[in-house]
Amino acid sequence: MSSKDSKQLAGAPIIMKARGEQTDLDVYDYVRENTGCTVRDISESLEMTRGRVDGSINRLVDSDLVEVKYFRRNNILVKRIEPAGLQERPFDQVMFPSSLLDASLWKEKAYACAISRSSIKIAPVLKEEWKDQCAFSNELFFQKLEGNYCFKFTDDFIKFYEMPNSELDVSGFKDEILVTVDSTLIPVEESYDSLPPSE
Repeated sequence: MSSKDSKQLAGAPIIMKARGEQTDLDVYDYVRENTGCTVRDISESLEMTRGRVDGSINRLVDSDLVEVKYFRRNNILVKRIEPAGLQERPFDQVMFPSSLLDASLWKEKAYACAISRSSIKIAPVLKEEWKDQCAFSNELFFQKLEGNYCFKFTDDFIKFYEMPNSELDVSGFKDEILVTVDSTLIPVEESYDSLPPSE
């Protein structure tokens, strides 16, 4: 082996370490901005292979910077990544930016209607056209917190939509909010290393 080859070989671990550190920084920044993301989300957004992302997540877990939670979604194992020590949002609440709602309408009461198995509508008054469409409706407690309205669901909604194990997406404007129940997640209690490859 020539001295030129040995110099290139000696520098390889340094370059790989620097590349790994940069990957870890990029992955960690993405996780902080996209809590609950999957390996696939990170891989596609950062244009990295899943193996590279997975290796980075392992290092970040070992450094206590991120946590991995496992779920089953539609019989597929999903690995969701979030910053370590993150306080979870209560499953019975949704937040929505107050800037997108008409504050003159959202005063004291809010009403939720179970429109379908996957959608809930919320409004400051119980709309007549919803009454015939919904399985049930109920008044909700809500309050304004740090630029958001926080809506707390009643037990009938929690049970009907299996909220402890569901993903909720929220959209809306002025006098109407739509909560979509995307999928049911079943938490899996196993160690990080003992599970098969996942999404």
